[in-house]
Amino acid sequence: MKKPERLTFDARETWSKRTKDFRLEIRPYVGYALQSVSLFVLLLVLAGSFFYGKLLTQAPPGFPFREIAALVLLPFAAWSPIRTYIREADTVFWLPLETEIARHYMTRAVNASFAVQAFGLLAAWLAVWPAFAFADGDKPGFIHALLVLLVLKRVLLQGHWTELKLTIRSKRALLAMLRWLLAGGCLYMLLTLSPPAGSLLVAATLLIYFGLIHLLDEKKLHWLQLVEAERRHRSLILRLLNQFVDVAELHGRPRPVHAPRKLIRGLAGLRFDASHTYRFLYVHVWLRSEGFGMTLRLTVLGGLIISFTKGVAAPAIVFLLFTTLTALQLKELAKAYRHSEWSFIYPLPPALRAQSAQTVIRRIHAVTVALLTVPLLWAMAAPYQALLLLALGLGLSYIWTTLPKNSIFSK
Repeated sequence: MKKPERLTFDARETWSKRTKDFRLEIRPYVGYALQSVSLFVLLLVLAGSFFYGKLLTQAPPGFPFREIAALVLLPFAAWSPIRTYIREADTVFWLPLETEIARHYMTRAVNASFAVQAFGLLAAWLAVWPAFAFADGDKPGFIHALLVLLVLKRVLLQGHWTELKLTIRSKRALLAMLRWLLAGGCLYMLLTLSPPAGSLLVAATLLIYFGLIHLLDEKKLHWLQLVEAERRHRSLILRLLNQFVDVAELHGRPRPVHAPRKLIRGLAGLRFDASHTYRFLYVHVWLRSEGFGMTLRLTVLGGLIISFTKGVAAPAIVFLLFTTLTALQLKELAKAYRHSEWSFIYPLPPALRAQSAQTVIRRIHAVTVALLTVPLLWAMAAPYQALLLLALGLGLSYIWTTLPKNSIFSK
C-alpha cells in the first residue's frame, strides 16, 4: 500500500506572496494619502524643528530631559504588533502543518515585525538624542543605549508573541500590562541611572521577564486569536488610509455630519429658497471631505507657530503664509460637482453654482483668518498690529474670492 504524500510548506514563498499581495492592495491608496498629508507633515516637521531648537537653547536648569526622552520612547518600545497575514481559511488548511508553520512562517513574521519596529525605535532615538545629550550627569553613549534599546525591543516583541498564543484572555491582558510597565521601567532605568547600573538592571529585568514568558508559553498556536489580531491590524491600516481617500472595502452607509446647525447656517447663510441650494451642498461637501481636516490642521498649526513667534515681521510672515495655504486648499472646493449633469437639469441659474462656491469659500476663509489673528494679539508688540493684519487678511480673502471671469469659480 502506497503511503500518503507528506504535506509540504514553503514559508519563504508564502510569506513573500502575502506581503506582496497586501502591498499591492494598499498601493493605490497610499499615493493619495501621501499627497494629502505631505504638506501638513512638512510644515509640522519645520515647526517641530523650530520649537525643538528653542527648547534646547532656552531650557531652564534641571529640565527633565531624561524623563521626557523615556516617555517619548515608551510607545516605540512597548507597542509590538506582529503582522502574520493569517486568514480564516488557514485555520483549516494549515492546521495539519502547525509545527512547521510555528517554526518557520511565524518566526519569519516575528523577525519582519522586529525589523520594521527597530527602524521606528532608531528614528525615535535619533529624535530624542539631542535633548538627551543636554541632560546633566553621567549617561550612556548613543551606541550603548541603542543596543540596549534593540535588545529590549526584541524581548518585548517575543513577549507579545507569547501573548498571542495564550488562550485565556485574562492572562493575555495581564501580560500585556506587564509588557508596558516593564518597558517604562527599563527605559527609566537605562536613561536616568548611571550606564553600568542602568544596563545591569535592565538586563536582569529582561532575563526575569524572558523566563516568565517561557513558562507561560503554550507552544501551540492560538489560531482564532491570530486571525483576530491580523484582522485588527489590517482594519487599522485601511481605516487610516480612509481618512485621506475612500477605500473601496470600507464603503458603506454614508456617515452623518455631526456639526452644529448654527455653524452650517453661518457658513452657508442658508435660507429655504432656490438661490441657496448650492450653498447647502458646498458646506456639506467641505465637512465630509478631506478639505475640512486639512483646513483645520493648517489653522491649528499656523496658530501654534504664531504663538511662539515674537516681533512684527515673523508673526506677519507666518500669518500670511498660512492664510495663503488655507486659501489654496479651499480652492479645490469650487471644483466639486463642476461636471455633474444634474446641475444643468434643475431650474437653477447656470452661474449660481460658482457664486455659491464663492460665498462658502469666502466665509470659511474669513473664519480661518479670524482664528489665526487670535495668537497675533500676544505675538505682536501691539494689538492694533494684529487688527491691521486681520483687516489685510480679510481684504485679500475678499479680493481672491471675487476675481474676474478668469478665476477658478468660473471654470
